[in-house]
Amino acid sequence: MKWLFIALFVTIGCRKGNSELEAKYKQARDSISTGDKWAAATKQLEQMLGPAQEKGALEWRWAKVDGTYCYDVRIMKWENGDTVRGVMGGVVNDGVKDRFDRCKAVATGEK
Repeated sequence: MKWLFIALFVTIGCRKGNSELEAKYKQARDSISTGDKWAAATKQLEQMLGPAQEKGALEWRWAKVDGTYCYDVRIMKWENGDTVRGVMGGVVNDGVKDRFDRCKAVATGEK
């Protein structure tokens, strides 16, 4: 059992994504905070990541797939408000199929 755990750790743990994309999306995510003005936050993220792939009334999302990894940033705003309610994002690999598939759907415009 011990060797199975080690083999699984080496197989999954050693897979690396695109460090430049990961840094870019992390920097974008970290540049926005709860309470920031919505218009300024969306403008800043679009300057950093390009146009948002999803633009809803209360949530905008950016995503990029690179091989078996997907990078994303999502911001939400308060209903009837003009400030950021929350910021999320990160990187997920295809080993977490449901999250990867949702991220990839945003990145590729699939619904």
